[in-house]
Amino acid sequence: MSITFPCPATDFTGGRMIITSGYGPRWGSLHAGCDIGTTDGIETGVDLGAVESGEIVFQQPARLGAGAGHYTHLLGDSGTGWRYLHQLETFVLPVGTRVERGQHLGEVGNTGGVAPHLHIEKLPGARGRPISWWFGGNTVDPAPDLRDAMLRGDYMNGVTVPAPPPPPPEKDWLEQIMANENERAQFAQEVAEAAAFLICGAAGIQGAANAPITDLVKVIETVKTGDALDAIGRQLLLQTEVQALQAQGFTVSFDQGAVTVAPKA
Repeated sequence: MSITFPCPATDFTGGRMIITSGYGPRWGSLHAGCDIGTTDGIETGVDLGAVESGEIVFQQPARLGAGAGHYTHLLGDSGTGWRYLHQLETFVLPVGTRVERGQHLGEVGNTGGVAPHLHIEKLPGARGRPISWWFGGNTVDPAPDLRDAMLRGDYMNGVTVPAPPPPPPEKDWLEQIMANENERAQFAQEVAEAAAFLICGAAGIQGAANAPITDLVKVIETVKTGDALDAIGRQLLLQTEVQALQAQGFTVSFDQGAVTVAPKA
């Protein structure tokens, strides 16, 4: 896996970013991640970036007596989980935010009663796991990924990368037809012929199935009363048919069951 180093190459003082404490046994217990600082002591407020694209799935404010301080869980698109500990007190992005690789998601802090630094953990196979799983000792050493990123010079650059805009809402089938001139004309012709067939059938007129759209006005005008007009009116009142006729340059009006279709003036 190739990741972006979660901090810039240097901090405010110009100190080179390094791993100050690695993964493994430390002080009688497992140090489950890597600590990142600088050669001359990192300061609070240094930007933190997403090591890979993914989603912020959990955040925990610092609690009295808890050594992790403010921390964030990032679920990467690879399915790997990443924990960022000891952040500053204010979270930059809320839970549920989609972030892109290198995007600003927090700042180095000293919450949890520690000197300023980032403690980062790697948890493969985090996708679909409950939050409790993230605290169950499922970490692996992130140092190889971090060192590879340093060798490649792939550092978080401090630039806020905007999340991609949400996709536009999909148009329904009618909107798609009406947005295309050729499809709209074909649809109007088909609807008009169907309407002419209904009208002529109700009026007892034969051979209306192939009535061209220009004859539709004449056909409708021949039918003024009768129970058939109620059914005809209901058919023509359908939004698709009215819009189709209007798209062809006709006006459609209804008056007490009488239907009038006429070319626009």
